[in-house]
Amino acid sequence: MIVTTMSPIEICKALNSDLPKLKIKANSCIPKVAKEIKKEGKYPAWKWVEYTHQDSRNKYLISFYAPTQSYAGKPQIQYIAFLDDDKERVVIRWGFWPYQKRLSDEPKKMNSISYYCSHFFIRYRERVWGGRDIPYNELLCRYFTRNNASIPLEMNEEIKRDYEKYGELANISFQQRDGVCFINHWCEGEEQSIGQKDSDAIAVVLYYTIITYSMLSDIQKKAIGEEGKKYITNYYNGIIKEATNDAIFRQINQSRL
Repeated sequence: MIVTTMSPIEICKALNSDLPKLKIKANSCIPKVAKEIKKEGKYPAWKWVEYTHQDSRNKYLISFYAPTQSYAGKPQIQYIAFLDDDKERVVIRWGFWPYQKRLSDEPKKMNSISYYCSHFFIRYRERVWGGRDIPYNELLCRYFTRNNASIPLEMNEEIKRDYEKYGELANISFQQRDGVCFINHWCEGEEQSIGQKDSDAIAVVLYYTIITYSMLSDIQKKAIGEEGKKYITNYYNGIIKEATNDAIFRQINQSRL
């Protein structure tokens, strides 16, 4: 069973080893879940199953999501893990992030793990859903299905005043569908091992709270928009630059033949 004394990479690997039986359990639940979704006929639809792994005793929530009727028979599936400490139950999402030293390089898989404190979902319920009495498990399913993509934002005084007092780990936030998440982010392990089967490199994110767009001032909205645009522009400019450099390099080599 995962415990708080384990390192992020140890927890990630333990959860990955549970995946085969998690998938078997999820697939066995699809017929019943699909029947319930079709019977209710309301979309988007969220269903879930609590599951304790027979061997590791790790606790999970298996999320089933049907955004429209066409997904009712084949809902989207996600896995959410729980880590209990002395004070609260921490929610965990884990998996891989694409890693490239150069944009032209072949992407490698880098381990990743995200921790969500209870305060995060208290604020998510309050700010995004107006404090509605949504079952906690459904609240988790809603968050992870609605916010499965993030745009990294470099923090500045216009996005969050006095952000520097939270330290270097808080110099990035994530822009998502439902709002802006304030986080701590860092990497552990050997960069050279990324892509290898037994890599100890891992990206770690601690999610603390979420701010909805309606809570932001015009100055904040503008700053977030500018940082988001900067990230996207730099990303695609990098792709174009790498492609251009590679094309020039190929032309030079061909001219030598």
